[in-house]
Amino acid sequence: TGEKSGTTVTFVVIDGWTVTVASVGDSRCILDTQGGVVSLLTGNHRLEENAEERERVTASGGEVGRLNVGGNEVRAIC
Repeated sequence: TGEKSGTTVTFVVIDGWTVTVASVGDSRCILDTQGGVVSLLTGNHRLEENAEERERVTASGGEVGRLNVGGNEVRAIC
């Protein structure tokens, strides 16, 4: 059977008026202000949806493509 697993993390540090955010994977971080303004603080790392991330992988010598694992087609990074 094709086993699916993964890891994701979002890290937020708030120091006074400074907000520092780091994320890896499919986690999202949003900021909802008291005034009702919502801001996205992280970007999408999914290769299907993020051309910049695909370009970063290929520029470092990696390959992005489709792979059939256990009858399921998945996105592969090599």
